[in-house]
Amino acid sequence: MTFEAARDWAVIIAAVVAVATFVKALHEYVLENKRKRAQMYFEMRASYKFDEKFSDMFEMLEKDSKELMHLNFNKKQDFLGFYEDLALLMNTGVLKPEVVHYMFGYYAIRCWQSENFWWEIRHIGTFSRFL
Repeated sequence: MTFEAARDWAVIIAAVVAVATFVKALHEYVLENKRKRAQMYFEMRASYKFDEKFSDMFEMLEKDSKELMHLNFNKKQDFLGFYEDLALLMNTGVLKPEVVHYMFGYYAIRCWQSENFWWEIRHIGTFSRFL
């Protein structure tokens, strides 16, 4: 084998190794991104599903209970803030819209349709009395 042929083979092998390394790094990057998104989803789900301050609100929203009219403003604000956090994660691409809508949308709809949850805004016109 001549020097030129050995050099050509070395260049080819180096190029193959470089491409394989790039593909492997890209694959690992995509996997890590998926892991982070899944971790974020599970954290949001745990704070949503297992947080005591939301559990009784879910029951009240299910029935559009009159208790929602007199619910502590901070509790309502935390609930709505959670959905704003979800919207931020969805709009930045961290969580896919399909996942957010499917897993968290039911009580967002129930809240939006609740007459009693929004009673202060509809009858007083503002939440300013709580600020």
